[in-house]
Amino acid sequence: MSEKILLIDGHSILNRAFYGLPDLTNAEGKHTGAVYGFLNILFRILEEEKPQYLTVAFDLHEPTFRHKMYEAYKGTRKPMPEELREQVPLMKEVLKNLVSFPSICFISFYH
Repeated sequence: MSEKILLIDGHSILNRAFYGLPDLTNAEGKHTGAVYGFLNILFRILEEEKPQYLTVAFDLHEPTFRHKMYEAYKGTRKPMPEELREQVPLMKEVLKNLVSFPSICFISFYH
């Protein structure tokens, strides 16, 4: 049997969950709908695919090589809603506590 690695675009799934569910909040009033939706999607994929390894990648809020190559990259995109932005660190914390996996941050991987 060959091993399987699951690679997830964290911001893409979080964004999809944010816009696909109603605005959910916890008892403290913090927005949690995107985290809830992300976890539902993640658990469904894990159950279906049964990978031995999991990687979740998140974009950084810094210019990438794409910005250097094309100044207008994402120039027409609306800024991330604050209700979603506040869930990014929460999502990362949940993932860190959910499974024990190393967390690595790359500022730039392409020169």
